[in-house]
Amino acid sequence: MLSGVVHSELVRGADRRTERAYVAQLARNYPSVAPTVGQWERCGKVLARLRREQGYDAAGLRGIQNDVLIALTAREHGVPVVTTDRADFERIAELVRGLAVMPWTVDP
Repeated sequence: MLSGVVHSELVRGADRRTERAYVAQLARNYPSVAPTVGQWERCGKVLARLRREQGYDAAGLRGIQNDVLIALTAREHGVPVVTTDRADFERIAELVRGLAVMPWTVDP
């Protein structure tokens, strides 16, 4: 499964032709899923809690919004979030019950 949010982030960051080809291949090989209206609403609630409980400002909330959407979509589909950004997702997991976070490691 490929999150539509992750797909967008990958397209945005793919500068070289080989990177763009890799992203296109991912999109062809994995079914894409997008956040539902309910997940967007839950995202707003999670962001509000991050603001109240952890002091996130408007810029911080904008910066973590995609991660919250990714987390909610993954949990809904029963798959872990695989990421190099464990700190943010572990913070989100404190508020999103049932979210599994796995580190992305690349073998040398």
